[in-house]
Amino acid sequence: MKKSVFRSTTVILLAASCLLFGSETQAAKFSNTTNTSHPESHLFSNSETLLARRPRRSLPAWVGRVPRSSRGQWLDEEKGIYRSSRGSIIGPYSALANHPQRQAWLRREFQGQNVQAHHLIERRFARLFGMNGNDMPAVLLTREQHSRRMGSGGIHERINQLIRPGNRSGSRRYNPAQVLQAYREAYRENDDWIDAIGAILRP
Repeated sequence: MKKSVFRSTTVILLAASCLLFGSETQAAKFSNTTNTSHPESHLFSNSETLLARRPRRSLPAWVGRVPRSSRGQWLDEEKGIYRSSRGSIIGPYSALANHPQRQAWLRREFQGQNVQAHHLIERRFARLFGMNGNDMPAVLLTREQHSRRMGSGGIHERINQLIRPGNRSGSRRYNPAQVLQAYREAYRENDDWIDAIGAILRP
């Protein structure tokens, strides 16, 4: 009886070892086959490598056309954001409005205030200049500076005195030269803003 049990146990152990050895062999074969079929598979364990290989989104053309004397210092060159020679923080609207450092870039006297990105030319005129509204030049302003309220002294109050406020359909009554002239007048005290909007049409 003991011999029978011993023999049965031995047979079971041998069978188990064969199954285990066979499964390891199959796994090794599968692993080798996978690596051969997909030689780049090892990259999936390194997300930084994959992200680095993604093509970078090109900057709007106007960014490279801003005169160096006006552009001042790069704050995020990859996204086209710079501090102008007069201290304004300028860049493509979307990059500027969503940048995590936008609050930290403000001058000390504006620290703690709500920050907003202002289209230097309103989004409704984007098609007139063949642009995407998110790529148009913008500047960081405090909420008070960006106010549309009459009597606030905000930038939109100045703009509305020179060009009629309205929606995209209302923009059809203007041509690019008229729009630029109106904004140049609105920004007459901000040469760096004028340089940014002028760069849209600068060759």
